[in-house]
Amino acid sequence: LAKIYIGRKASDMSVRDTLLLRFQGGINGALLLDIAKNPEIVFGANADDYVFHIENMTPINNKPHYVISFLPRPGIPDILFRGKIYLDAASLAFARMEFNMNVEKRDDAVAIFIKRKPPKMKAQVDHALYVVDFIEDNGKWYFNHSRTEVAFRVRWTNRFFGLFATTYTIGSEIAVTDRYTDDIVKFPRKERIRSTDVIAERVDYFQNPDFWGEYNVIEPDAEITNAISRLSEKLRRRNE
Repeated sequence: LAKIYIGRKASDMSVRDTLLLRFQGGINGALLLDIAKNPEIVFGANADDYVFHIENMTPINNKPHYVISFLPRPGIPDILFRGKIYLDAASLAFARMEFNMNVEKRDDAVAIFIKRKPPKMKAQVDHALYVVDFIEDNGKWYFNHSRTEVAFRVRWTNRFFGLFATTYTIGSEIAVTDRYTDDIVKFPRKERIRSTDVIAERVDYFQNPDFWGEYNVIEPDAEITNAISRLSEKLRRRNE
């Protein structure tokens, strides 16, 4: 379950824009990438459609991790996934997972992502990649971060004979800043984010320059989990 406590959005549209994208279900979709909790999202009921291979070991946060790659079994017509799983060597818990949906050269992949489009717009999914990270705390592993990136190649059949295509990329990222286990109260149903919600339509134009104070900016090249961890620590010290 998820709700928006406070948000901020910005729009930059002009009459020259040829396409306006609206991203549906962003928060719920990001939380569903908790593969440890929802393995069926990628692997189905029992992962019979996949071949797994132990590749090697690699360090993450100075701890050894097994790297396990997976691919769909040959001959399966469905659009599935390929990627790598990183297991903590000591506990065999999910620490990280990087995977792609096999959408390349699949015209039927468009129906998975696009709910509605103009009839003269032709679209093809260029790539769909996902990353999910987990963190260990007192012997337990928790969902900590996920990122999604989907790119489309779009062309208009009524413009320049449909010869030219433009690539549009949609990204979604979520990171956990704090975790509470005491006095948990469920959100009222009317406040919950639904999978059909367009988040931009649920967030007002929030303008409060003092809300984050001097911590209002995350550098564009900063890793979001590291940046949020650093800012959260500063905010805690400021509130003490």
